[in-house]
Amino acid sequence: MRGFLARLALFFAVLALLQGLVGPWSFPEVARQLEELAALRPPFLLLGDSSVLRSDPADVDRRSTAQMLAERRNATVGTLMGGAQTGDLWSYEVRDLVRRGVRFEVVVAVINLRSFSPSWDLEPRYQFVAERTFLGLPPYLRPFLKPLVVFGAVDLQPVAGTDFGDAAVYDGTTQVGRALDYAGLTGSPAERERSMLLYFYMGTLRADHRKLRSLATLADLLREARVRLLFYVSPIDVERGKAAFGTRFRDRLEENIGTIERELVPRGAEVLNLCCGLPDSHFSYVEYPNEHLKAAGRRAVADALAAELGSP
Repeated sequence: MRGFLARLALFFAVLALLQGLVGPWSFPEVARQLEELAALRPPFLLLGDSSVLRSDPADVDRRSTAQMLAERRNATVGTLMGGAQTGDLWSYEVRDLVRRGVRFEVVVAVINLRSFSPSWDLEPRYQFVAERTFLGLPPYLRPFLKPLVVFGAVDLQPVAGTDFGDAAVYDGTTQVGRALDYAGLTGSPAERERSMLLYFYMGTLRADHRKLRSLATLADLLREARVRLLFYVSPIDVERGKAAFGTRFRDRLEENIGTIERELVPRGAEVLNLCCGLPDSHFSYVEYPNEHLKAAGRRAVADALAAELGSP
């Protein structure tokens, strides 16, 4: 019996060793990005979404906002960026870097008001569950993420207990439909655009919204690390919004930004409001208004950030 148990223990030891060697090959892309940042240790870190990355097909200058900011600061700007990323992923990434002893002079992070809507907040593709689970594990367990999933020790369901299609859509605090109602819209282009603007931006932001709580976690983390944190609210096409909803479109944006400021500024973060300063001509999108910018728009954001950060 002892011989069998010894052979069994040896088998599991060899299995664990092999998994430890093979596991890193299946690490998510974020692992490589964090390794590079830990080695580079740039003075600035920019946390961004597609509004920072995307360019217009007609742009001659296709650089990201981060690259433009690096030029204006004459400094290296490290980045953690990707479509639909926000604080619920960044807080895990930054915690990992702090654990490694990485310290930045300044962290700049975008706040996209659309991220608080069901179209983004509860969209299953935008949950980054595998990445957050990976970063939430102790480093010695990370190579074993796949076996932990297989044996049910880790759950990678995008939004547990939530049916995305049934998510409530609000105009202010009044429910006006469900997320499912905004898929495959019919009607005139103006009617469809108005519906999507409502879906994206017109709900009243609550202080307990989980996306806002994750930004608060990021602010607390960087305050404790004594790192300056500058949030900026990404520009929105308020000309299109005003055409659809009149002055109450901008009023709702400013109301929600006020909620953001009340939650984040007391935590030591700065909030730069860039939401309403760019003309319609600076935006780039195919069908519905969003925060993607042409080169002129990205330059304007980089200029505003450089001015807020002060002289190099």
